[in-house]
Amino acid sequence: MFRLRMILRLLQISSFNGKMNALNEVNKVIANVSYYAHRHTGTDEEEWLTAERMAEWIKENRVLQIVLRDSLHQPQYVEKLEKIVRFVIKEKALTLADLDDLWAAQSGKHEAIVQNVHDLLAKLAWDFSPEQLDHLFGRFQASWASAAKRQREKLLELIRRLAEDDKEGLMAHKVLQLLWNLAHSREVPTDTMELALSFHVKILDYSCSQDRDAQKTLWLDRCVQELRQDPQWALPALRHMQEVAGLYSEAPLGPAAGGGRAGGGASSAPGAQALYRHEVI
Repeated sequence: MFRLRMILRLLQISSFNGKMNALNEVNKVIANVSYYAHRHTGTDEEEWLTAERMAEWIKENRVLQIVLRDSLHQPQYVEKLEKIVRFVIKEKALTLADLDDLWAAQSGKHEAIVQNVHDLLAKLAWDFSPEQLDHLFGRFQASWASAAKRQREKLLELIRRLAEDDKEGLMAHKVLQLLWNLAHSREVPTDTMELALSFHVKILDYSCSQDRDAQKTLWLDRCVQELRQDPQWALPALRHMQEVAGLYSEAPLGPAAGGGRAGGGASSAPGAQALYRHEVI
């Protein structure tokens, strides 16, 4: 299709303004494509596009890779890129190699680019398949060992953001495990380890999942395992236990407090009783 050929040419050779115009055109085409076949009414040079064909065109012409080459420091540019990636995800055409390219686009780059790509990934993560999400987390962990302190802090912030607004607890579970693994890296300084664990506590605190109390108990048990198995982790584990225990509510004052429960207090899980702080301790 002539229109797509012109868009591709603009993306490949244009200035920033030209690329922005080309991205606008790509997104216009994406907005107009349909899954349904239509009777051909255009000129001989035109053909009706479907969403599937548009996704194939993006893949065959490496449009994502072209767009990721530059201008990622411009938020408005990244916003237009986001629409394209969302379309590719919707069409189940985003590959693990595409994810690698997205992650590599910020590696070692200016902080503005890092922030914009991290923002993009945080927005897209909820649309990733389980396989894609696991792959992305693998990229996080692989980059951790060689990252500088500031890079690790930015990475931890991105990981924490992925657990926000998690109603089911699935993302939070993955993020909690990843933060725990990163905090246990032998090469990280103490302050970075403490930052990872502080984010760990924050996620346990603001988790919206129905099993939030069970989640906290699980990680208290993990801390106990650390005390038994790894003497070097005794102090961090004790501190973490203190922080997690502090997330539980105190028992209400009154006659019921002496018995440990106030008439079966409210809980985050239906049919279960809430644990109070003194019971956990």
